[in-house]
Amino acid sequence: MIDRRSISQKRRAEICLRQNGLCAMCGAKLLPGKFEIDHETALVHSGSNEDDNLRALCTSPCHRSKTKKDVQAQAKVERIAWGGRQRKGPPMPGSKNTKFKKHMDGSVSWR
Repeated sequence: MIDRRSISQKRRAEICLRQNGLCAMCGAKLLPGKFEIDHETALVHSGSNEDDNLRALCTSPCHRSKTKKDVQAQAKVERIAWGGRQRKGPPMPGSKNTKFKKHMDGSVSWR
């Protein structure tokens, strides 16, 4: 189960001060209320809410791009867990997924 507790304002300030008020990815100055706390290893990838896994990122380019990558990676993991991409509709005629086999002479038989 993923532990999604909110991070207190005091803890957010401590994380920001630990980084000298700079974004952990791009190094831009973080303004009060204009930064977000990020998990270096995402919670869905067995990350934790420990201080060594948390960092402050600027909202617009850095945190959004990292979150997008994390969501895409999680979607791929789930897709593979469910057996890859699911085939849509009936099998293609003549493919190995059908009940029939077509021979070189044009005759058709059961598989």
